[in-house]
Amino acid sequence: TDGNPQETSWELRVDSKVKLRSGSLSGHTYTTFVEEICVPDDACVRFRVFDTEGDGLNYPGVFALMLNGEEVARGDEFGNSWSYDVTNCDGFVTQPPSASPVTQSPSASSKSSKTM
Repeated sequence: TDGNPQETSWELRVDSKVKLRSGSLSGHTYTTFVEEICVPDDACVRFRVFDTEGDGLNYPGVFALMLNGEEVARGDEFGNSWSYDVTNCDGFVTQPPSASPVTQSPSASSKSSKTM
């Protein structure tokens, strides 16, 4: 988190409708959170992070998204929100981020389940 964790929240949706998990980071200044979630291979998954003040995470705050042990996205100053889609589960196809700057370097192998 950054110095204003009350501004930040996140969600993970499956098939764009079902909210699998979500969270708020309020009250935890400059804290690292790790959440591991397994989803079926055939699910389409969207990760979103939100900031109510529209400035994303401020230094040294940062988020990282891992897929099957590989970092697929990392970001900080993303504005109001940022999202990452996993739309093809035999590998995957990504959508461009909804805000920048974010570095993406997707690479993953097909497995029977995904860990996020």
